[in-house]
Amino acid sequence: MGSKAKPADITPTTGADFLAKLREFPATRRPDIEKLPFLEAIAAWDGDRIAPKTVWKTFGHLKRVVAYAATMKLIPSDPLAVVKNPKPRATERVKDRTAYDPDEIKRLFSRPMFKGFGGKADWGYRDESGDQVVKDAKYWLPVFSLWHGCRLDEIASSRASELKDRDGIPYLDWTRRKLKTPESSRELPIHPVMKALGWVEYVADVRQRGDFLFPDLAHDIDDPEKAARAFSRWFGHWRTKNGFTDSALDFHSLRHTFKRACRDAGLSEEVHDLLTGHKGAGGVGRSYGQGADLKTLAGALAKVSYPTFPLATYKPPPKWGGPVVW
Repeated sequence: MGSKAKPADITPTTGADFLAKLREFPATRRPDIEKLPFLEAIAAWDGDRIAPKTVWKTFGHLKRVVAYAATMKLIPSDPLAVVKNPKPRATERVKDRTAYDPDEIKRLFSRPMFKGFGGKADWGYRDESGDQVVKDAKYWLPVFSLWHGCRLDEIASSRASELKDRDGIPYLDWTRRKLKTPESSRELPIHPVMKALGWVEYVADVRQRGDFLFPDLAHDIDDPEKAARAFSRWFGHWRTKNGFTDSALDFHSLRHTFKRACRDAGLSEEVHDLLTGHKGAGGVGRSYGQGADLKTLAGALAKVSYPTFPLATYKPPPKWGGPVVW
């Protein structure tokens, strides 16, 4: 099916052909590729292709439009009803992403957005070097996700009132929010490296200006995930413009990176499942439940480090349970 195809041109065969080609579509936002017609873009690209989940969603949108046209008698019948495009299994989706390696961590957080950019501090891509560092959602969300392994929608929709302190340990109280799974409801301690980056001052300023932890995002109380979706799209463009064209390395890859750092630090699976809100496989970690000891989790989180992280030097404590210095 071409861009000028008429409804009468759509048949089960052309639909199946389009689906096959869609699976070959480039996973890139390079302007020179985006401007090309559908088939030319496929032919010109020799890199990664779009993820199975994206194929499933895109073709699903087309099927719904054609089905509606058939229902409204705009076409005699629904030619795509027989074209099967099963939803990818969860294991297939996980394979689409990888963790950032040490060199990629250094390169990612050495970009102008974090070290200093030129131009206006707006929703531009901050990809030109300069002397401005604006610590807003664009700055904090990637940093926070690297050091805490949380889901984008969890942190993007957080409220300033959820940041609390117990016995000198700052944490986000996510026990009263509706999150992805029951295990996602948790108290998440804040990593000590955040203090060196100015997190305390940032939160103090935000509390004077409103309720959301990241007021510069487009929040919608009726659609809590709206802010995360918008930021995810923006980050996809930003990483491409900054040389990260591998589709396996996206924002969610920061969560994979954190899980790997937890294992490297010697944290048990049960403990880092508690930190990330994963369901886990049971065992001792599940016995913490909602009564997880915040000091224990904070001590475990403090063990996580990234030697190549370029924004702040950090040396993890020698053992769990020691003082969490803030």
